[in-house]
Amino acid sequence: QTELSQAENSLKSIELKSNKDLLENILNLREQLEKEIRFLDELLENKITAEFAFNKIVPAMRILRATVDSLELLLPQNLWPMATYREMLTID
Repeated sequence: QTELSQAENSLKSIELKSNKDLLENILNLREQLEKEIRFLDELLENKITAEFAFNKIVPAMRILRATVDSLELLLPQNLWPMATYREMLTID
Protein backbone atom coordinates (compact mmCIF):
# COMPACT_ATOMS: atom_id res chain seq x y z
CA GLN A 1 0.00 0.00 0.00
CA THR A 2 2.90 2.39 0.65
CA GLU A 3 4.21 1.78 -2.86
CA LEU A 4 0.78 2.48 -4.28
CA SER A 5 0.53 5.70 -2.28
CA GLN A 6 4.00 6.77 -3.45
CA ALA A 7 3.10 6.01 -7.05
CA GLU A 8 -0.10 7.99 -6.71
CA ASN A 9 1.80 10.96 -5.23
CA SER A 10 4.35 10.74 -8.07
CA LEU A 11 1.55 10.76 -10.64
CA LYS A 12 -0.04 13.77 -8.96
CA SER A 13 3.31 15.54 -8.98
CA ILE A 14 3.79 14.76 -12.68
CA GLU A 15 0.22 15.87 -13.39
CA LEU A 16 0.74 19.14 -11.50
CA LYS A 17 4.02 19.77 -13.32
CA SER A 18 2.34 18.94 -16.60
CA ASN A 19 -0.56 21.27 -15.81
CA LYS A 20 1.87 23.99 -14.75
CA ASP A 21 3.78 23.62 -18.04
CA LEU A 22 0.52 23.67 -19.96
CA LEU A 23 -0.61 26.81 -18.12
CA GLU A 24 2.74 28.53 -18.77
CA ASN A 25 2.48 27.60 -22.43
CA ILE A 26 -1.06 29.00 -22.62
CA LEU A 27 0.02 32.22 -20.91
CA ASN A 28 2.98 32.59 -23.30
CA LEU A 29 0.72 32.02 -26.28
CA ARG A 30 -1.77 34.55 -24.91
CA GLU A 31 1.02 37.11 -24.58
CA GLN A 32 2.14 36.35 -28.15
CA LEU A 33 -1.44 36.77 -29.36
CA GLU A 34 -1.76 40.13 -27.62
CA LYS A 35 1.49 41.30 -29.29
CA GLU A 36 0.19 40.21 -32.69
CA ILE A 37 -3.11 42.00 -32.12
CA ARG A 38 -1.25 45.21 -31.18
CA PHE A 39 0.89 44.81 -34.31
CA LEU A 40 -2.21 44.37 -36.48
CA ASP A 41 -3.81 47.40 -34.84
CA GLU A 42 -0.73 49.44 -35.80
CA LEU A 43 -0.98 48.14 -39.36
CA LEU A 44 -4.63 49.16 -39.49
CA GLU A 45 -3.75 52.62 -38.16
CA ASN A 46 -1.15 52.94 -40.91
CA LYS A 47 -3.70 51.77 -43.46
CA ILE A 48 -6.15 54.39 -42.27
CA THR A 49 -3.37 56.97 -42.41
CA ALA A 50 -2.40 55.82 -45.89
CA GLU A 51 -6.04 55.97 -47.00
CA PHE A 52 -6.34 59.46 -45.56
CA ALA A 53 -3.16 60.52 -47.35
CA PHE A 54 -4.32 58.97 -50.60
CA ASN A 55 -7.85 60.36 -50.42
CA LYS A 56 -7.18 63.80 -48.89
CA ILE A 57 -3.51 64.82 -49.03
CA VAL A 58 -2.62 63.59 -52.52
CA PRO A 59 -5.58 65.35 -54.19
CA ALA A 60 -4.71 68.56 -52.31
CA MET A 61 -1.10 68.22 -53.49
CA ARG A 62 -2.28 67.73 -57.08
CA ILE A 63 -4.31 70.94 -56.88
CA LEU A 64 -1.34 72.77 -55.36
CA ARG A 65 0.96 71.41 -58.06
CA ALA A 66 -1.40 72.57 -60.82
CA THR A 67 -1.50 76.04 -59.29
CA VAL A 68 2.29 76.19 -58.95
CA ASP A 69 2.73 74.93 -62.53
CA SER A 70 0.38 77.68 -63.75
CA LEU A 71 2.27 80.33 -61.79
CA GLU A 72 5.57 79.07 -63.13
CA LEU A 73 4.33 79.62 -66.68
CA LEU A 74 3.09 83.14 -65.88
CA LEU A 75 6.06 84.55 -63.96
CA PRO A 76 9.40 85.47 -65.52
CA GLN A 77 12.15 82.99 -64.66
CA ASN A 78 14.18 85.58 -62.73
CA LEU A 79 11.20 86.10 -60.38
CA TRP A 80 10.48 82.42 -59.90
CA PRO A 81 11.86 81.47 -56.44
CA MET A 82 11.94 77.70 -56.96
CA ALA A 83 13.88 75.48 -59.31
CA THR A 84 12.00 74.83 -62.52
CA TYR A 85 11.22 71.31 -63.63
CA ARG A 86 13.88 71.61 -66.33
CA GLU A 87 16.46 72.79 -63.76
CA MET A 88 15.66 69.86 -61.46
CA LEU A 89 16.26 67.42 -64.31
CA THR A 90 19.68 68.88 -65.07
CA ILE A 91 21.08 69.36 -61.53
CA ASP A 92 24.70 68.17 -61.37
